[in-house]
Amino acid sequence: MHIAEPKVENSGIPQGVFVKRHRVPIDGAANKNACIGLNELYIGAELKIYGRVFRLVDADPATRYFYEEQGHTLAAKEDYPLDPFVLKQTAKPKVFNKQMHPMKLFMEALKGKPMSQIESTTKFLKNDGKVLRFYCTWDDSNIFGEKRPYVCIRRSSSGGVVLLHSLPALSPDSMLY
Repeated sequence: MHIAEPKVENSGIPQGVFVKRHRVPIDGAANKNACIGLNELYIGAELKIYGRVFRLVDADPATRYFYEEQGHTLAAKEDYPLDPFVLKQTAKPKVFNKQMHPMKLFMEALKGKPMSQIESTTKFLKNDGKVLRFYCTWDDSNIFGEKRPYVCIRRSSSGGVVLLHSLPALSPDSMLY
């Protein structure tokens, strides 16, 4: 038996030939001289060899023909297991839409680079002039407390909030201002 693993550069894991050509003993067998043979090698078998577990998922046409001549039939090939590390490396990188520092944005604008925050500008222009208006009161809880009316305005374009003291027309308080 011979087991070799393809080498990957800079992986940090020992790779290459795992088992050179020799008879591999069956791990945990009662008979110490028992070795892996044709009965242990089939599609879907899990072999524990020197502390590592290997799963057989496919065989080449010559091996299938040899097994048929010996009177054994091999199962259909299985899919290779998915390696989470390889999936992560081959996955499309995510875009995080980070905010650019205002100074860098200014310097990029000086160099003539188009504005990178087109979405926020589009939102600003689309919602310019639109406001949300709420009427509210402040209950002043001092000794001579009173309820004071306010108008809360939120601008949809910038997200800014303004609180306006709302006084009825011709009230004594309105004469002070």
